Amino acid sequence: MVADRFRNTFNAINNGEQYPVDELISIDSRCPLLEKLKLELTTPHRDFDRNGRVMVESKKDLAKREIPSPNVADAFIMAFAPIDTSLDIWEQLGRQA
Repeated sequence: MVADRFRNTFNAINNGEQYPVDELISIDSRCPLLEKLKLELTTPHRDFDRNGRVMVESKKDLAKREIPSPNVADAFIMAFAPIDTSLDIWEQLGRQA
């Protein structure tokens, strides 16, 4: 999760903790949309569901607060989303090969 990467990076820099590189995050300070990205990543409220899972404020709820859709943050988060590179078409279709 991206939030974990940010937390790990903070702890690595400030507390000297060690993490594998793929559990850290670094954003180039020359990124043209850096300020917009920071604003969009920090604006939504966060809560927890009954099972303790993190829930991020919905776009609908953001709109109620007159906050525009966080498109830059969405793209950033999606870039770090885990992907399943294996695709068994027969499994997807519910059949056996």
